Amino acid sequence: MRKIFVMFVLIGAMIIVFRAGAAPSFSANPGYMRVPVVTIAGTASTWTSGIQSFDGDENETTYLFGQNQYIMKKEKGSSATVLYDYGSSVFGSFVKLRGDKLYFGESSTGSIKSIPTAGGTATDLFTLANNFDCAFNSQTQMFLSANPSWTGNYLYVWWQGMTDPQIIADVGDNSGPIAVDSNDNLYYGRSTAYPPGPEDIVYYTAAQVANAINTGVPLTSSDWTVYAAGVNAPGGLAFDSQATIQDLFSTSSGLGTLSRISSGLTDRMGAGSYPSCPRFFGEGRFSPFLETGGVLAVNCTDYNDSYDSTVYVVKACPQNFIIGSGDYSISGASDIAVFRPVSGLWAVRGVTRLYFGGEGDLPVAGDYDGNGTSDPSIYRPDSGLWAAKGVTRVYFGGDQDIPLPRDYDGDGTADPAIFRPAAGLWAVRGMTRVYFGTDGDFPQPDYNDGAIVLFRPSTGLWAVRDITRFYFGEPGDLPVPGDYDGDGSTDAGIYRPTSGLWAIRGVTRVYFGSGEEWDVPLPIDYLGTGSVVPAIFRPSTGLWSIRGVTRVYFGNEGDFPATR
Repeated sequence: MRKIFVMFVLIGAMIIVFRAGAAPSFSANPGYMRVPVVTIAGTASTWTSGIQSFDGDENETTYLFGQNQYIMKKEKGSSATVLYDYGSSVFGSFVKLRGDKLYFGESSTGSIKSIPTAGGTATDLFTLANNFDCAFNSQTQMFLSANPSWTGNYLYVWWQGMTDPQIIADVGDNSGPIAVDSNDNLYYGRSTAYPPGPEDIVYYTAAQVANAINTGVPLTSSDWTVYAAGVNAPGGLAFDSQATIQDLFSTSSGLGTLSRISSGLTDRMGAGSYPSCPRFFGEGRFSPFLETGGVLAVNCTDYNDSYDSTVYVVKACPQNFIIGSGDYSISGASDIAVFRPVSGLWAVRGVTRLYFGGEGDLPVAGDYDGNGTSDPSIYRPDSGLWAAKGVTRVYFGGDQDIPLPRDYDGDGTADPAIFRPAAGLWAVRGMTRVYFGTDGDFPQPDYNDGAIVLFRPSTGLWAVRDITRFYFGEPGDLPVPGDYDGDGSTDAGIYRPTSGLWAIRGVTRVYFGSGEEWDVPLPIDYLGTGSVVPAIFRPSTGLWSIRGVTRVYFGNEGDFPATR
């Protein structure tokens, strides 16, 4: 996973840099982190976006269709080179890597070409007017989405040796994205109207596709199966690399969202300016909170102003607010601790090691029995199980909820509680249910003495229910509230992953952490003074760095920091 991230970071010195004016934006939802890694300038006067499409490989090489003219290659440690120059502006549609060849299409003339990834002469493959997207199956058959006559979209197939592509499905609609899963089923994101709204993602089975190829009779809408109904109008599709059931990622350019669709459930991962071209890199499943496999990348373009484009890497981000307490030793201070979901290990430095929980569980440690120490505890999203070792097991919440263990009634014990982003629901077991906030908000139970508080990264809004609203932060920031000045009240604070900035409202601004590492920010009271200091956990090396206090190594990649 780290290797793949570096691939995108190295694009930064590419060819064209930032310009003044509005910049593309992307804001990740709770459970995710976004890192902008390259911006290429566009030209609004000619409707030219900086990046039309991109792809890459695990050798840290990236390929881009840039400025409606250039197919570019960026290798690790080298300057960007131009693989192909159209010589004038065209309308780039896709770039797809397959083996040692790069395939790319543009809709101005309809040309589809390939070029060796090592460079050389480009090969004209065929012409397909108004081509939009491309995907390959395991048999190296190329599938394309296009609407040549502007009156309806078709799906095509082509393979080496064919002169022209063959129509395999008449899907109607406008141009829509396609993707192929590990079983060679062919997926299509419908685009029926403008302005965009809820649409369906449908698919044809591999057997249906093979029959259409063999018989020459195109499939129609009566043959497809609806995979996901009423999702935000899809402009791009990509699968992860799970061994069994794969998750599908969908961008909606018109509605500005990036979503993950898993077993019929849609989880919005973030929102930005015209997101497109989702690409998954790595192995395994990509899901909120759990850093167990791969990263996702998405391209965003500011079509309202500059036409600049930015590729963002999106990764799972374990949030520090899911921990109820980090004092495992009745010391009055936060202990350095990790939870390792792959084995269920809880390791508290200098205190204990034990096993409780497993893969897919989230740590929700807190004092559930009122004895003054934090109990190793897990929340299981698949079932809503809360389990505190040796104390209790209850069911509360579900797969789309964020766990928020705290002492909400002042009785000295932690209470199970959840925030449901899709509905804005705050629910504390056996106590209350209120609605405050919406999809994309970060719940902040540590701020303002138990009041219901949210942070909205898309605008920097902090909203304290029935009390106040103010703005502090910007898209991409992570909330890190805490008592930083020791006055007994919690201060609003943000951590900016791209630069390592900690900004505490009315208190201080310091840089601590790396803009090139996926550090997890942890405001913790390591000395037991009653006030917190900036600290980070770096999963790639197991580093715990507590500003002005200590640096130790404890844990490794895949571990959750289990303290606060």
